[in-house]
Amino acid sequence: LTPKFHSPCPPEMVHIHGNMCVRPLQVCSDWIDDPTLPYARCAEYETGTECKGSRVSMEFCIDKFEVADEDNMPIADVSWTESAARCSARGYRLCSESEWTFACEGEEMRPYPYGWKRRSDLCNHDVGKDLVCGKLLCDHRKPVNDPSLLECSTPDGVVNMTGNIDEWVVLDTPHYSQKNGNRKMMSGLKGGWYRDWE
Repeated sequence: LTPKFHSPCPPEMVHIHGNMCVRPLQVCSDWIDDPTLPYARCAEYETGTECKGSRVSMEFCIDKFEVADEDNMPIADVSWTESAARCSARGYRLCSESEWTFACEGEEMRPYPYGWKRRSDLCNHDVGKDLVCGKLLCDHRKPVNDPSLLECSTPDGVVNMTGNIDEWVVLDTPHYSQKNGNRKMMSGLKGGWYRDWE
């Protein structure tokens, strides 16, 4: 969630600012999965990501924690439209895709919010067992401020940008849904969830 930037950010938000690279070159040196798979995970990237494009100045506020329900769990099963409406009711808006990515990667262009090596011990992702409960997926979400996840954080202090639950964003470039009559769609998901692929 992002309000129109004003200083200072609200206490529940983090001030993000800097110059975002529009085309980082992130090179995986050690794959977990077959790299030809669409959701292949990388165990470790080469450090020192190279910027292959221009940089764009960015400044905005973003929630420190995922938006939670009354049980302090990240809100799930909410459509993009409903999520956008909830943001608007708070006087905010959904992040753009590039804002979300910059909040996660920073000027250093880190592939993971905490660095270049995938750390399943820090974030709630890579859950590969006990996934089905009856005919439904088991719920492996953790509370948004669970102490075990506080190190799943960017250097700016934004928590759970990877794992736990997917997060809605507004795409920078629309896609056209053949399933919906080639309708222009602006909805996107970032961050992945608790499963063992993202």
